[in-house]
Amino acid sequence: MFHLLNFIYYILICTIADNIIWTQVPFTSGLNLTLPRSSTTITNWILDTFRIAKAQLILLLSKVPYKIHFGFDLWTSPNHRSFLALVAHWVSSEGNLIAATLGFQRLQGPHSGANQADLIWKMLLSYQLTGKLGYFTMDNASNNDTALAEIQRLSQIEGIKFDANEGRVRCFGHIINLVVKAFLWGDKFEKFECEVHIFEEI
Repeated sequence: MFHLLNFIYYILICTIADNIIWTQVPFTSGLNLTLPRSSTTITNWILDTFRIAKAQLILLLSKVPYKIHFGFDLWTSPNHRSFLALVAHWVSSEGNLIAATLGFQRLQGPHSGANQADLIWKMLLSYQLTGKLGYFTMDNASNNDTALAEIQRLSQIEGIKFDANEGRVRCFGHIINLVVKAFLWGDKFEKFECEVHIFEEI
């Protein structure tokens, strides 16, 4: 039996993954009636799918009876746009570890801890999680210390108990990565990586 929502989901996956231009695909007339016929159709489907999934996730998180832990990181794309990702981690009532991406949002302005914390706090508010702050795992960048200090300040304003020092967990994978680079290339590994990227672009 044809299921419209499943079909829409399939179209979204193909559009995002393969960049298919659906108006150029020779479907039968019946299927053509359900295909995007406007420049905003795919956008609206994506946003509607996101809203439904977010509402379901908010409901799921609201039933977690204990603190939820987080990881966040900043990434800059090749075209110099900065994005911040926030992931939640918790254990289900069955004892299973669950992770969910809460956001992958554009970071406007400086990469300061305060600016990152402002965006993180907005994401936490949108998922109603400011009262369930557990531990935060991130790399050793100094602006991450500043970000947690700012989250502590914002928590105190709302009357929420959160200690930035106790709530910070260093990313072990990042530490190992730095150690290996230091062994291989010494303290000049960043210059070496830049030279490698330049060579790859030539």
